[in-house]
Amino acid sequence: MMSHATIETQESSESASGWLLIAAGTVLATAAYAPLLVEHARNLWSRPHYQFYPFALAAFGGITYFRLRSAEPLSRGEGTPRFFAPALGVAAIALLAVAVFAYSPWAAAISAVVLVAAVFARIQQDYRASGLWGAWVILWLLIPLPLNRDQLLIASLQRFSSRVSSWLLDWFGVLHVMDGNTLTLRDKQLFVDEACSGIISVMSLVACAVIYGVWLRRSVLHVAALALAGVAWAVFTNIVRIVTIAVAYEWYGVDLTTGAVHEGLSLVVFTLAFLGLASTDRLLAPLLAPVSEAWELMAKAPLRYGGWLVRAWDACFSQSAVASDDFEEEYETSSRVPEVVLGALSPKGPVVAIVASLAVLAAAQGYFWGTAEDAQVAVAGEVDRLPRALALDRDSLPATLAGFNVTDFEFERRDSNHVFGAYSAVYRCVDKSGRTAIVSCSFPFHDAWHDLTVCYQGVGWETESQRPLSVANADRPDAKWTMEAEFRQSAESNAYLVYRYFDAYGNWIEPPQQDVLGEAMRSLGKRELLDRFRQRFQVQVLMVGAEPFDEPTRLAAQSLLAAASDLFRTTICADEPGADAAPTTANNTSASDATVDEATASSSPAE
Repeated sequence: MMSHATIETQESSESASGWLLIAAGTVLATAAYAPLLVEHARNLWSRPHYQFYPFALAAFGGITYFRLRSAEPLSRGEGTPRFFAPALGVAAIALLAVAVFAYSPWAAAISAVVLVAAVFARIQQDYRASGLWGAWVILWLLIPLPLNRDQLLIASLQRFSSRVSSWLLDWFGVLHVMDGNTLTLRDKQLFVDEACSGIISVMSLVACAVIYGVWLRRSVLHVAALALAGVAWAVFTNIVRIVTIAVAYEWYGVDLTTGAVHEGLSLVVFTLAFLGLASTDRLLAPLLAPVSEAWELMAKAPLRYGGWLVRAWDACFSQSAVASDDFEEEYETSSRVPEVVLGALSPKGPVVAIVASLAVLAAAQGYFWGTAEDAQVAVAGEVDRLPRALALDRDSLPATLAGFNVTDFEFERRDSNHVFGAYSAVYRCVDKSGRTAIVSCSFPFHDAWHDLTVCYQGVGWETESQRPLSVANADRPDAKWTMEAEFRQSAESNAYLVYRYFDAYGNWIEPPQQDVLGEAMRSLGKRELLDRFRQRFQVQVLMVGAEPFDEPTRLAAQSLLAAASDLFRTTICADEPGADAAPTTANNTSASDATVDEATASSSPAE
């Protein structure tokens, strides 16, 4: 029979080995995940509507800590199934392996979320930690939708906000022209994105709605309804903001688009939106409350009809919330966090296997980054094409190009983070038949691929179609690198656009596939470690006309793009092998990891 001292010594030894395993796992997980997650964080920060993510991470950490503090032990067999946590751990490691070898920060972020789920599932085997999975849901706010579906949703909401704002400005008697997302007053032009971004963006308010619902321990469907309400409140408050800016400028000559007054207006509108969310939650709470308990309390008898429907309703909307006066008592209980964390390590076999896998993937990360050291130095120090691109002028294109005469030139400079690009060299060209085309080279971009259709939709055009040129012209050698799109603004206004990108090394960049599965398959095995460091240059040709464009006109635009882009590429990347040879390489970064900006040349159809 073991003595009390022996038992204490054994427990102390197990505790020390447990904390040692936790420390080793933390170090190896950091080494395996950090490079890709840091890149994912940079990608999120480059999108203004995802800049709330530090707040979301803090909310996740705080809520998780308080949930674990109130954890209670479970009897054996009451918790989650034993196979659940190991299965999630294996899935997380598999996703991380794909992310490492395909260089996908997006996949690495999903892997990290799944790994957290594995830890939570292991905790839930032995402890009841109410609301722990609600905290886990917050992490999904940091995973953008693939193929930039979130950007397309935001663009459609911006167009809706623009239309409603224009109607309200008409009602107020403010003279203006709303062309897509461009608001033109008497002597000032605003892009609606300037009044619909930052802290009151759609994604920011959705994040606030989810975190608020999780904090109050609302049901899953209640939180989902609150998130949808966040979208509605974001649209409403952005309309208020647009109208306020226009009215203040037109009636009182006060410019609310810059400086401290702009930030102050943002805070006021955000406060209004959050109060709207809180009031919506109070409205939903009784509407989505369980029915059976309230019925029995009121009628003093069980339901006679529709019992199955009530049970289904209660199952969907039952809340794990505690009364507000119970929160203090919950937080005053002794903390179980160390006990819960150590308990998650038993048995140690699966945990050791996951830690060993993290060690292998951490070594793989080190290998790939080590072999790329020379290229990193080259990218950071030697490959800077901005001086050459900034030297583009009227003589950078010949007087006659692909049957078009260059008649006008303009070089535009903008803010470094402008959605249209910091710089654009714009050429107006006319052929013998009188067809006009706008050729432009805009730069620099650092994302894998900028979808120009999002920006054209932002200035009032509706996308009729968009596809890689190779879909219809598979036999053309340059079609693989070109995207074409058609737009319509009215029955008498049509546009045809062809565009492509090349990087600082003179490599053409392949457009993304038009479906999630196709893009995922294309990205596997095509690792570009230094893709984010490379400067990218966009070349586009735009034609606008009253009638839809026929095939000869399309071919003329495509030929003009091919000739102009070859000249720009040679001028900017003359000493790079890719710039002097036929286009045989591509930058194959996954579009799911890209940050799609509404980047375009200044030659938009509205201009």
